[in-house]
Amino acid sequence: DTCYCMEEDVASYNPNGKQIMAKENEMSALRKTDMSKAYFQCHTDITIPYEKMPSTSPANPRYKQDVWWGALDDVFTVAHEAGHSIHSMYAASAQPGMLQGYTIFVAEIASTFNEHILLDYFLESSDATKDEKIMVIQKAIDEIMSTFYRQTLFAEYEYLANEHVAKNLPVNHEVLSNIMVELYKKYYGLDITKEGLKQYVWAYIPHLFYTPFYVYQYATSFAASFKLYKDVKEGKDGAFDRYIGLLSSGGSKYPMEQAKLAGVDFTQKETFMAVV
Repeated sequence: DTCYCMEEDVASYNPNGKQIMAKENEMSALRKTDMSKAYFQCHTDITIPYEKMPSTSPANPRYKQDVWWGALDDVFTVAHEAGHSIHSMYAASAQPGMLQGYTIFVAEIASTFNEHILLDYFLESSDATKDEKIMVIQKAIDEIMSTFYRQTLFAEYEYLANEHVAKNLPVNHEVLSNIMVELYKKYYGLDITKEGLKQYVWAYIPHLFYTPFYVYQYATSFAASFKLYKDVKEGKDGAFDRYIGLLSSGGSKYPMEQAKLAGVDFTQKETFMAVV
């Protein structure tokens, strides 16, 4: 199946000189007669030889194409991106054009929900060895540390740094680095001054400069998807329908309200304890 609306006709290239590939099929061929039939369905292209697949970003979020090298991370990436595609598909089917776009606050709920499904699939698979299951569990633990705890640390850093500015206190690299050093002690019990330039970690996180107050949403979405998946897995009455309702709501409501209607109340401690 096709993911693209351009590469069948116009050659384009990645920075490394490799051509972006798209393989013609019955669906993509319809672009010559009826564009809506060709590109208003959800497709994921897995027909291209892996070594030829480029790293690209499709213009329409319902269409995903990812680099695949056959590693475990690639499998989870496909599941993650498929979550975004499913989200967009439900939003497009239920909302008018102006209300289909959803916020980052809820976007990562759908993607990480899919990752939870895949994790359980691996753990319950009779084909997976004990070592493979241990590897998957370790990956899940790493994801919790990097997506929930580390992003919360960065969010608190951002809050404290901006609080410093709001109080008209002087700000330089030493002030910003000291905030980060103290937070790593608080969260991990680590002295990052012993790791070379680690105290300057704030300087190479682009979100802090180009998309302020973004990183906390990684942690909130991660917590929400844990809670929602737990409810669905345990068979709570209406849990799955509420989750689909969240996906279908697109951008028609405020994100906090969308999450609450799905069963996630961010004013309650249990939402975050689903991860802890």
